[in-house]
Amino acid sequence: MLLLKKKKYAALIVEKTPTQEFIYKTELKGLDIVRRDWCQLARSIGEFVVSVILSGQSRDDVLDKIHNRLRDLGDEMRTGKIDIEQYEINRVNY
Repeated sequence: MLLLKKKKYAALIVEKTPTQEFIYKTELKGLDIVRRDWCQLARSIGEFVVSVILSGQSRDDVLDKIHNRLRDLGDEMRTGKIDIEQYEINRVNY
């Protein structure tokens, strides 16, 4: 579990199925990446970062994976390889 502060956390949930298999789910509560007023690109990279942090790998491996992915994403953004739809913010007013 990654607890940032009250009501803001990310957790890895393990559930056992009737066939005795385990299902792993990530639960995100209160974090900015679950808000609807962020673009899909920010949400997807945020979910990637959280999943790597919760993966149980060593600190160095986690940092390397996140750093490499962010560097690659920056290159993709600079060269125009990211679809413009990934930058759209779809805010729904209630």
